[in-house]
Order: sequence, then C-alpha cells, then structure tokens
Amino acid sequence: MKLFKAVILSLIAIVATSCGDSGPYSDKIALYDIVTFDGQTDQGAKFSFQQVDDSPVIELLAPGVVFDEQKVRKNQRLLIGYYPVSGKAYESGEIDFFGYSQVYHNEAMVRTDKQIVGWDKTPVYLNSMWRSGNFLNMNLLIDHSNQTRRMELLVDQSTLNDPMPHIYFAHDLLGSPQSYSSQTYASFDLSRVWNLETCEGVIVHINDSNFQKETYQFVKTH
Repeated sequence: MKLFKAVILSLIAIVATSCGDSGPYSDKIALYDIVTFDGQTDQGAKFSFQQVDDSPVIELLAPGVVFDEQKVRKNQRLLIGYYPVSGKAYESGEIDFFGYSQVYHNEAMVRTDKQIVGWDKTPVYLNSMWRSGNFLNMNLLIDHSNQTRRMELLVDQSTLNDPMPHIYFAHDLLGSPQSYSSQTYASFDLSRVWNLETCEGVIVHINDSNFQKETYQFVKTH
C-alpha cells in the first residue's frame, strides 16, 4: 500500500490577462499544462508533454529558468504556467515561464485482489480525468489532511493480460478527520500496462462524489 503525507496543490494563482486600472490589457495566450521536467540545459529548463491522448509530443524551452534540484528533479511531473513566445498554443518552442506547482505523481502498480481491497474507502470530487501519452492525469478535490493517507493507482493483476485491464484509483484518509477540500493534481505513469501488446486500453474505476460515474474507459487510438 502506498502511503504519503498529503500535499495540497493549487493551480498557479496568476491571472492570465488583465484590463484593470493597474496596467494595459494583455492578449497573450496563457497556458497551464501538466508536463515532464526533462532537465536543465545551458539555455534553460526543458519540458515535454502530450496535450491529450496520442497527440504529438510537445517540447518546451524556458530560457533562463533554473530549478532548485532539491525541489524539482529530472523526470518529475509539474503543472506549469507559461506564454508561448510564438503566440501559438501547443507547438514546440520557447516559452515565457511564470510559475509552477508540484503534482502528485507515481506509477500504476500491479496488485492482487486482496491488495486492491478498500480502494474506494474515501470518495474524491473529480473535476476531470484525461490521458496524455502514457500518463493518466486528474484534477480533483480531496480533503485536506497533514496526516498520512493512501492514494495510488492499482492495476488488477487478474486482468493484466486482458484487452482492457481494470485499474482502480485508491484513496483512503486512513482515519484522518475530514476537513475542507483543496484542489489537487495527480499524474500516474501507465507504461507498465499501456505498453503491453495485449492492451487495447484501460478501464479506470474511481469513487467520485461529483459525476458519480464509476468507470472511465481510455482506448488506444493507434
């Protein structure tokens, strides 16, 4: 069972455009995306991501941006805010980087039926779920807690070789008192199951108090 101390993450609190008394109107395109930090270069920080499903890989360079290696490591998933220098959204190139938030990230783990038990103990409020390449991303509300909790993505071992393996988003406050909800971003690496030759997609189970939809299907597009 994966346990961690909850880190509540919020979208970068920067207004994309403004037209108030403090300054002129800006029509720059402000984008917010979950990306992989590919490391530092002499020119700045590099990132890569796929916007949705199997769309082309986008590579971004943030000139002059240097991360503290104690806080941000290579291959870490981040939510970043930026302006594309070209003015064109979702094309590779240089960006004007203006902030980031940590994202909870981990690999999908293969588990037995007994290890999956209790996956739906504490519901979450799902805002959105989407796949980008080998990653399953979520924007959700979870109860704030400074105590250890369970939050992981589990692949049912008995379905691993099926065309559509079953995956469970496990969340359990482990007895911590419920509190106010805070926005959280998570990104799970599906490579362990997604890259199997037998895999045609996945069925994701989640205990969602928002849409009250129990399963989501993500099918390979090629």
